[in-house]
Amino acid sequence: MTGSPATADDRIVLAAGATLAIVDLGFVIYAAGPVPILALGVLFLAMARTLRRTDTATLVFFFVFYTNILVVASQFHGVPSILASTFVFILAIPLIRYLVIDRAPLVMTLATPFILAYLAAMLIASAFSRATAETLGVVGSFVLEGLILFVLLSNAVRTRELLREVIWVLIGAATFMAVISVLQEATHSYSNNFGGLAQVSEGGFNIADPGATKVLRTRLAGPIGEQNRYAQILLVVVPLAYFRYRAEASRKLRLIALGCTFVILAGVLLTFSRAAVVATAVLVLGLAAAKFIPVRQLVTIFVVMVATMSLVSPDFTTRLASLGNVDQATQTDNREADGAVRGRATENLAAWNTFLAHPWVGVGPDRFFRDYSRIEANKLGIRYLDTNRRAHNLYLEMAADLGLLGLSAFLLLNGYTVAALMRLSRLARGADMDQEMMAAGLAFALLAYLLTAIFLQLSYQRYYWALLALCNSGVWIMRQSPGSGRRVLRPAPDGRAFPPPRNSQSAVEL
Repeated sequence: MTGSPATADDRIVLAAGATLAIVDLGFVIYAAGPVPILALGVLFLAMARTLRRTDTATLVFFFVFYTNILVVASQFHGVPSILASTFVFILAIPLIRYLVIDRAPLVMTLATPFILAYLAAMLIASAFSRATAETLGVVGSFVLEGLILFVLLSNAVRTRELLREVIWVLIGAATFMAVISVLQEATHSYSNNFGGLAQVSEGGFNIADPGATKVLRTRLAGPIGEQNRYAQILLVVVPLAYFRYRAEASRKLRLIALGCTFVILAGVLLTFSRAAVVATAVLVLGLAAAKFIPVRQLVTIFVVMVATMSLVSPDFTTRLASLGNVDQATQTDNREADGAVRGRATENLAAWNTFLAHPWVGVGPDRFFRDYSRIEANKLGIRYLDTNRRAHNLYLEMAADLGLLGLSAFLLLNGYTVAALMRLSRLARGADMDQEMMAAGLAFALLAYLLTAIFLQLSYQRYYWALLALCNSGVWIMRQSPGSGRRVLRPAPDGRAFPPPRNSQSAVEL
């Protein structure tokens, strides 16, 4: 069992597996030199020898990965960047344990065909692009940060116990980041980045009265270094924390989960991300519509959110007030509209027009930003752009880059995952509280990402693919459980297998 202490023989096998994973990265020796590789090898061997529970490697990975600690260590403390880029291969420890020691098969989730279809769409778009060589580099980044990460994580998390622990690790990681942000705000230590864990944005937003000297309000960016992206990865964890509050049997754990929920929300607010606030409001309404939040509690939640915003940062009302002129963003005389809103409208429409001109396979991965954004934007006459700009909308930029082929594969991938999780949650209702809440928490976490993606492109894509892998691991794990909706074959007296009766709930195919 993966939860049992590793024997000496097991540790030798794990060390060998980790070493082989490092050898597979031999190409980096040319780029980084042998010393970082040797250091990485020593780290893997030490972990493989000292870990008494191989699943610990998975938990360590999720915490280090989600808090961006190794990237911060590389940027602020001189740690070789190769360590950050190859840390994912710590997952070789549980993977070798499953495949070599337990002789378990490789997990291929039902989402895999959609991911391969997305990869095919990228390759087709690259083939039709006028800059094929450059687009293939973008495809390579997806393979490394997306496909490989998805396969490793969906194979590393195989039990419900481990899934629950990973969720708690993510809650802990998000709370860790948010606490530092709250401390930074409370002490106004904007010049202190706390070793890179509490970065601030280079700009801000004006909080002075109209006509007065401009006063910029600092926006916190945590260890990510970009405030909107920081808000996104924090917000994703809020549903996970809330549903742990609903599901945990221990009153102490429930209170901890509830406290973490509010601390993480405070961290989200300190980024002053309007997209995150809009997404939060939609999530709360979605939870109410799905009957996970009683309607009578909506007023209480609204009051608590307003009070939290007022206490954490009263300047947030100034930030949200700029959304009042969003309807003027696309008008020729749009001086009343917020500059950022006008910029987003310009970029969105530029991506839309690019898609209309290349509807089937797009202009190629990342080519809208590189070749079309400024040209198409300046045709609109809304706001002049002197540099290339992102679409600031994942769906519009993906449509421009990959056309209907790529966008359809992406939407089907996410639609399947959310639908499968919600169905598993409904099937467990009244019978398995933990599965009901765990499946719903993962579904709403993915929805939180997809909602904020309306205002952000698919950069920092490793966070998205890791979340998607965790969600699909959840689907795979819960479908193995009794009453999960998975078609189970029962043995007949003669040893043959036959399906359960038609009126059995477990006979329903997911």
